[in-house]
Amino acid sequence: MAELQDLNEDIIEKLRKIGGDKFVDEMFDLFLEHVPAKVAAAVAGANAGDFAVVEAAVHSVKSSSGNIGAERVFDIAGRIEMLEASEVEKSLPPLIIELEGAFSRLRGILEKVEKGTKA
Repeated sequence: MAELQDLNEDIIEKLRKIGGDKFVDEMFDLFLEHVPAKVAAAVAGANAGDFAVVEAAVHSVKSSSGNIGAERVFDIAGRIEMLEASEVEKSLPPLIIELEGAFSRLRGILEKVEKGTKA
């Protein structure tokens, strides 16, 4: 399997064909407006031991990430969402750390793209 990308340019190009650069910028703006709170909610839920909160938050993160081609964040959120109850205690903490790191990196990339520079 090919390594997952932080931001899949093919998906960005498809979005651009749908609505142009303005549409892509709006998608990135919406992502950056809403997803940080969802990632924070997932972290808080994990810290509190409330997997229902984590599941709800990562479902939203996964959907939003898929919409903009954020493959790595999408994959991690999906893996968290698919955890079995017996796996949560062991597997959730490292996945949450991985999600935070991938999201932080993606946020930096999106902010650079919005300023007109390449990642």
